[in-house]
Amino acid sequence: MAHEEHLSQLSKGTDSWNLWRKENWSVKPDLSNANLSRINLQGAFLSESDLRNVNFSGANLSGANINRAVLDEAVLDNANLHRASLSGINLQSTVFGNANLEEAILSCSNLANVDLSRVRLRGADLQGAELSQANLSKVDLICSNLSSAKLEHAHLNEAIIIASNLHKADLRNANLCGANLKHSDLSGAFLHKTQIDLSTYLEQKWLFVWKIVNEGAKVKQLCGLDLRGVNLSKSDLSHVDLSGSNLSEANLSGVNFRGAKLHKTNLHSADLNGANLLETDLREANLRSAQLSNADLSGWDISGNLLTVDIKGADLSRACLSEAYLFRAKLFRANLREADLRQAYLGEANLVRADLSKACLEQANLTRVQAVEANFSEARFTGACLEDWSINQETKLDGVVCDYVYKKGGQKERRPRSGKFAAGEFTALFQKAIETLDLIFIDGIDWQAFLQSFQELRKKYGEKISIQAVEKKSGDAFIIRLEVAPEINKLALEEEHKELYTKLSLMQERINLQDEQLTFYREQIAHERQKSSEFPPIIQVLAENQKESLEVIKTMAQKENSRIINTGGGNYIESNSGTYVEGDFINMSQDLAQAASQIQDLIEQLQKQGVTVDVAQENVANEIATVAKKDPTMKDKLLKWGQSLGSATVSDVVKGAVKLAIRSAGIPLP
Repeated sequence: MAHEEHLSQLSKGTDSWNLWRKENWSVKPDLSNANLSRINLQGAFLSESDLRNVNFSGANLSGANINRAVLDEAVLDNANLHRASLSGINLQSTVFGNANLEEAILSCSNLANVDLSRVRLRGADLQGAELSQANLSKVDLICSNLSSAKLEHAHLNEAIIIASNLHKADLRNANLCGANLKHSDLSGAFLHKTQIDLSTYLEQKWLFVWKIVNEGAKVKQLCGLDLRGVNLSKSDLSHVDLSGSNLSEANLSGVNFRGAKLHKTNLHSADLNGANLLETDLREANLRSAQLSNADLSGWDISGNLLTVDIKGADLSRACLSEAYLFRAKLFRANLREADLRQAYLGEANLVRADLSKACLEQANLTRVQAVEANFSEARFTGACLEDWSINQETKLDGVVCDYVYKKGGQKERRPRSGKFAAGEFTALFQKAIETLDLIFIDGIDWQAFLQSFQELRKKYGEKISIQAVEKKSGDAFIIRLEVAPEINKLALEEEHKELYTKLSLMQERINLQDEQLTFYREQIAHERQKSSEFPPIIQVLAENQKESLEVIKTMAQKENSRIINTGGGNYIESNSGTYVEGDFINMSQDLAQAASQIQDLIEQLQKQGVTVDVAQENVANEIATVAKKDPTMKDKLLKWGQSLGSATVSDVVKGAVKLAIRSAGIPLP
C-alpha cells in the first residue's frame, strides 16, 4: 500500500513534490496501489518510486522522470507520457492502452511481449530496448530510435517506421509485411529470416542486404555495391562476386566466403570473426583494422599487387593461416596471437609491433621479414626459415618453443647442425643477433677506407661497437658484422658508416694518384743522384736544391690537399695516405733526451693521419736509419743515443723508434 506521507506530499503539486524529493533524496517513495488517474504530474520526479498497480489512466506525466521506477501492473491507458523518461524499467506487465509516448525515453527498458499496438511512439527513444515478440503492428514509429533494439519475432506489420534509426537492431524473424521503412537506417541490422512482402517498403540497398542474407547462394553478382556497415553475419556468400564493393565496418562474422571474389573490396574495420575465407580472392583488398579472430584462412593467397594489401591493425588472433601466402603483407601491429601460421609464407612481410605470442610458425618462411618490436613470446618456431629476418632488442622471444630452424631457404644452414635446441637456447642465440649490425658490401671492400671510417666511429662510440665477424659471400660481396651496444641507434649508425665510407673511398682514389706522383718525383731524385759524380746524403741534395724541391712539393700538396710541415729537424709531407719524411736529422742533438721531442712530434703527426703508433714508429726509425747509413755524423748520434737508452728519460715510443733505427742501420752497440 502507498505510504500516507508520500501521498500527502504528492497531493501538494509537482513543485512541492520535487522540492521534497530534493530534500529527502535518500527516500524511495511508495505510491503502490494508489489511484492517480487524471492527476497532473507534469515534470514530476518519480525516479526509483514504487508505482506497482498504480492507476495513471488519463494522467498527465509529460516530461516526468520515471527512470528505474517499479511499474508492475501499472495502468497507463490514455496517459500523457510525452517526453517522459522511463529508461531501464521492466514494463512487461504494464498496461499501455492508448498512451501517448511520443518522444518518450524508453532506452534499455523491457517491453518484451507487450501490446503497444495503440500507443503513439513517434520520435520515441527505444535504443537497446527489449521488444522481442512485442506487438507494434500499425504503430507510428516515425523518426524513432530503435538502434540496437531487440525486435526478434516482433510484430511490425504495417508499422510506419519512416526515417527511423534501426542501426544494429535485431530484426530476425520479425514481421515487416506492409511496413514502411523509407529513409530508415538499417546498417548493421540483423535481417535473417525477417518477413517482408511486396508491400514492404525497403530502400534498394536494404532490399539487397535482405536478399543477400536470406538468398545469398542465389545472388552471384554484387560488384561495386555500397554495403557499408551492413550486417551479413552467418550468410552463405560462397563463390559470390563482391569485387570492388564497399563492406567497410560491415558485420561479416561467420560468413561463408569460400571461393568468393573480394578483389579490391573495401573491408576496412569489417568484422570477419570466424569467417570462412578459404580460396577467397582478396587481391588488393583493404583489410586494415579488420577483425579476423578465429577466421579460417588456410591457404590464403593475397598476392598480386601486394603493396596495396593492407592488414594494418587487423585482429587475426587464433586465425587459421596455415600455408597462407602472405608475401609482403602489411601486418603492422596486427593481432596474430595464437594464430596458426604453419608453413605460411611471410617473406618480406611487415610484422613490426605485431603480436604473435603463442602463434604456431612451424615450417613458416620468414625470409627478410620485418619484425622489429614484434612479440613472439611462447611462439613455436620448429623448422622455420629465418633468413635475414630483421629483429631488434625490443623483439620478444621469451619462452619460444623450437627444436631447430634454418638460416637459409631450401632448408639450408640448420641450427643446431644436429639434434635439438636446449631449453632457452633459441632465445639466447637470436637475442645475441639482435645486438649486431650487418654492413653489406656488394662490390668488394676498400679496406683502407673501411678501417678509417671504423676508426672514426670508434672515436665517437668507443668500445660500444666492435667487429664481430667478416664473412665472404659469392663474387666480391662481403658482410662485416658489428657488435653494437643495445642503446645505440643501429639505423643511424649504419647511415653514419655509409656516409664516412663513401667519402673516404672517393678520397682514397685521389690518394692513390698522389702516391703515383710522389713515386715519380722520388725516381727523378734518384736519377739525379746517379748522374752526380759525388753521392751526397739526401739532406745535402735537398739543401742544394731546397728552393726548387720545396716548390715542387708545395705544388703537389696544393693539388692533393696535402700540406708542408716544418719540424725544425727537417721537412716532411703530410697527406691522407701517410707521411713521407725527407728530413734533416743531422741537426738533431746528440743528447737523446733533447732529440726525443722531435722524434715524438714526427710519430704523432703520422698518428694524426690515421697511422697506428707501431707503423708510425717504424716509419720514423727507417728514415733515421736511411740517413745514418749515408752520413757518419748521424751514425755517430745513433750510437750515442743507443748507449744512453737505459738512462734517458724519454717515452717508450721514442726508445722503440731509436732501437729500430739502430737495428735497421746495422749499428752494433758496445
